[in-house]
Amino acid sequence: MGFYKKVPLDERTEKFYERYQIVLRDLKRISEMADLKKEIVQKFPRSRLAASLRVTEARNEKDILRAAELSEKLIKDFENEKGSNELYEIYFSIISKDFSKFNGQKIISTAKKYEELKFEALMEESKPKAPRVTQYRYLQTVLDISDKLREKFPAESLRFAQKGLAFFEQTATDENANGFKILFRQAVFRSYLTLKDWKNAQKAGLEIVKWTENSTPDESIDEAKFQRDYAFVLKNLKQIPLAREHFFIASLLNNEFQKESKNFASEYPLSPSVKANFEKSTRAKFGKFLASREALLKANLLKTELNIAASNFRLQDLNGKEVSLEDYKGRILILNFWATWCVPCIGELEQLKIAYKKYEGNSKIAFAFVSTDEKKEKVPIEAKKRNYQFPILYADEKIEGDYKVDSVPTLLIIDGQRNIRFQKTGFNNNGYYLKELDWMIEAAMK
Repeated sequence: MGFYKKVPLDERTEKFYERYQIVLRDLKRISEMADLKKEIVQKFPRSRLAASLRVTEARNEKDILRAAELSEKLIKDFENEKGSNELYEIYFSIISKDFSKFNGQKIISTAKKYEELKFEALMEESKPKAPRVTQYRYLQTVLDISDKLREKFPAESLRFAQKGLAFFEQTATDENANGFKILFRQAVFRSYLTLKDWKNAQKAGLEIVKWTENSTPDESIDEAKFQRDYAFVLKNLKQIPLAREHFFIASLLNNEFQKESKNFASEYPLSPSVKANFEKSTRAKFGKFLASREALLKANLLKTELNIAASNFRLQDLNGKEVSLEDYKGRILILNFWATWCVPCIGELEQLKIAYKKYEGNSKIAFAFVSTDEKKEKVPIEAKKRNYQFPILYADEKIEGDYKVDSVPTLLIIDGQRNIRFQKTGFNNNGYYLKELDWMIEAAMK
């Protein structure tokens, strides 16, 4: 018999159950946990804890139909409670794993209800304007619904994509949210593509073409795939010269599309001399575009240059040795804040591994990587697993505040006079990361 059963039934409060289930989980007493969960649901069926346990059960159920049934019961029991949009999120995520097992009307009505509740939650937080993070969550929800519906329900997918784009254009004021705009434009384009509505697909695609021509690269768009898809649209509209150009550009961006470009060239052949001239002129045009884009990217980056005195720090490395900012005097310091649980951090650190190797022998440049993990014991394990050879420091209670690090990853470039020259948050895997780092280091040396 479990220890908790020795406690009188009337003394087993919700708080008691919350604490005791954590103890059982940590002790891995599975059978006792199962009994405890049954008792919680029976004694406090409408409690937050009971709902949480039932959500976990639905999420972990491998049989999709059974998981959907559990989720439906949850919605029935808690639909009028605060946060019911999360229950529809769970239900939609379950049924979207295999739409063939569910009624089409039910799928669409669930998607609509999920979006409506998410929008209501957004409006409730609007005082007078919805917080940026809440707007982002709503936009991500609409985008997720559109993406999941596209293959089986392209018309509904299009409706959600258009709704999300309209909401963004009406409400977004943050330049950092522009990634959502191109994501929704892609969603609209792909929905038209799936519907084989070639004219509207061309119109939507042209907006994306204009965006790529006048903006810096962004990981939110796979430009090679888009160029291939846009070429396919143009081919179906019999706009062969334009289609040829976009197929060829797709092959220049990614070798994987060379075969499709060659197949198109075989289907619509040119004479050897015309073909040679076409490829030469397209390569030159594309090269000019890349040079212009790189210049714009560099100019935008250098506009963010700072000149702020960096606070001193004294941190310990993995071996317990104390390291301070003073140790880097006279050198450019690339200071990175990261965490083992942070997925974007892993992507950025892979790039920084390359940079560290490149500058390893340069006495004017140094690197330091500050782990913000609360569980410090995880850091050396992760470092060994991912072969991090660079110097790692443990954050203390001050440094994140001193350097205004609100999230990870965050990268700072500090010059030899202890001034912060650049500070970037987040990781944009746009193919230019190492070049951007070089440009910042070069600017900090001046």
